[in-house]
Amino acid sequence: MADQNSSNLLSPRLDFVFKNLFGDDRSLGALKSFLFAVLNVSENELDDISVGDFSDVSSDKLREPLADESNSISNEDFNGIVIADPLLKKEFSVDKFGILDVKVKTKEGKTFHIEMQSITVPCMIQRIIYYHSKLLSQQLISGDKYESLKTVVSIVVTDFIFIGDKFSPVYHHRFLYHDPDHNVTFSNISEIHTLELPRVSATPDNTKLWPWLTFLNATNDEEMKMVGQMDPGIEIARKRLIELSADDKTRRMAEAREKQLHDMSSLYAKGLDDGVIQGRIQGEIKGEIKGRILTARIMLFLNKPIDEIALCTRLTKAEIEKLTPLDPNHLQ
Repeated sequence: MADQNSSNLLSPRLDFVFKNLFGDDRSLGALKSFLFAVLNVSENELDDISVGDFSDVSSDKLREPLADESNSISNEDFNGIVIADPLLKKEFSVDKFGILDVKVKTKEGKTFHIEMQSITVPCMIQRIIYYHSKLLSQQLISGDKYESLKTVVSIVVTDFIFIGDKFSPVYHHRFLYHDPDHNVTFSNISEIHTLELPRVSATPDNTKLWPWLTFLNATNDEEMKMVGQMDPGIEIARKRLIELSADDKTRRMAEAREKQLHDMSSLYAKGLDDGVIQGRIQGEIKGEIKGRILTARIMLFLNKPIDEIALCTRLTKAEIEKLTPLDPNHLQ
């Protein structure tokens, strides 16, 4: 395989490339290192790491209770990591990329859900909560006891400012069921982490996470090599990225996905702009309703699930099912 020019490296901030980096058994060392950095636990030597579908592991094994019945996260949770729905078991087409996230299951049944968001989409927060909640609720089948529920951790990496004050330097947030008035945590069974790449400073901050996010922000191989010296897992990811960038099929797929995201971003922006314009012309209330209907029709055009459309637009499923998809490029 020929060396890939560092200036032509694929961007790890593209969700398709991110999936290739972390949803592949050749990058398990990188995946573990990244998880340790996000969760801020110390890294020990890990054994029995494998790749497979959730269906390859029996439900009894996945739901085997911990000795202390605790849902807190420890180093031992990373023994026997299984990547669900690994990339190599799927063939992507240019027209249909599917869900480009990474799901990891531990032998105790805890779930880690990692996704890269390259562009902002409508109702981002509601969408994250919705899919995170489904990962919890889908653990139980009829007759299961609530004690069978295991921790779900969602990690959302964004290539845009997402949470709070746009001038804040804080790039990592961890959200729990917590009472801030009395500083009491209700449960550790649910965690949502957000990582905002534009907030990451060029100056090291002595965290395990900074080198990883700097790697994702890097635009050339020299920058990646620098942080690769700080964490062996990053060096694994860097070498894997070079391999991906040198593969013609992967490059074509990445370019197609990048164009698709650009088109989606333009469609969302056009839909929102038209909704605002109609709102001003026809009155605030009517304009809001028309804007929500317009957004729903565009989301139908983009093949978004009806549940997600309802969550974003506050329209009922019955109302959405009566709508026809709309290509915003056909709007006057």
